[in-house]
Amino acid sequence: ERSRSPQQARAGEPGATAEPTAAGTTSTSARAPSGVDLKVLGECGTGGLDEATAPLQRFAALVANEWPEHVGTLGKYGRMGLPQLQQLAAQAQEDDAPLAPEQVEAWARSLVDAEQKCFLAVAVHRGVRRFLLINLGV
Repeated sequence: ERSRSPQQARAGEPGATAEPTAAGTTSTSARAPSGVDLKVLGECGTGGLDEATAPLQRFAALVANEWPEHVGTLGKYGRMGLPQLQQLAAQAQEDDAPLAPEQVEAWARSLVDAEQKCFLAVAVHRGVRRFLLINLGV
């Protein structure tokens, strides 16, 4: 089991904790002063892409091709939010019907387990769940 996050150096800061999840994976969580709970997942307990369906494999290929377009100028790492991932998932399904956010998140979790330099940041603020796929290897 690997435990990693983009903020590994910050893991010892007050308010940041590394904890095993119910699936036996490790995540880092922090409580921001504004009340936003944030978890950065480096492992999600899926099978990765080993036994992926054809749409999930197409989704992984589309995401891999899109990373260069989503690299920040300051951080120099790739990041994609739900809208971009939903768009790519619809293309992978070979129709333009949007997938439910839960399905897109499940596919993103498979990408995290397949790629060592990918992470999933999940935040809940005022009852709204948001996630961001992060790639340090772009």
